[in-house]
Amino acid sequence: MENSPNDEYTLKHFYYPLNISDDQDMSDNKKTAMRRSNSIDAFFEKQKKKKRQSKSSCVAQASDGGLSYISSNDDDSISATHLIKIDIYDMKSLKDVSPLEYWKYADLRLKYYVESAGDKHYQSMRDIIYNITKQIAGKHDCKKYFIDRDNQKQ
Repeated sequence: MENSPNDEYTLKHFYYPLNISDDQDMSDNKKTAMRRSNSIDAFFEKQKKKKRQSKSSCVAQASDGGLSYISSNDDDSISATHLIKIDIYDMKSLKDVSPLEYWKYADLRLKYYVESAGDKHYQSMRDIIYNITKQIAGKHDCKKYFIDRDNQKQ
């Protein structure tokens, strides 16, 4: 039945790759065993090779109904001591949006891996954080909270 003209109407391509290059990690023996067995466990085995995700510094800006990105295209996290993440939103665009969907509507998103505490951008960010904190702490109804991450019950 594998060579029948109706092959294109089966789910075979859902379970098996269309060509050999899509299936380089699976041996012929494993593919044959999967075809003979009705167990789906073989399809969900842990992958032997893990793709290492690169963590690049990047900036995204809203444009033409989407986001345009620029990226360092390097794994900046290898030598990083800190990570700075900034998302800036126009509150009018979030009016009817679920908080889980906010990230899609950012006017600007920044992810910057800092290589040392002496980095000028890191120092500038610390100054901005200090000034914002000082402004919030100066509010009449300011409240302080503490969350103990180490002793939380699960």
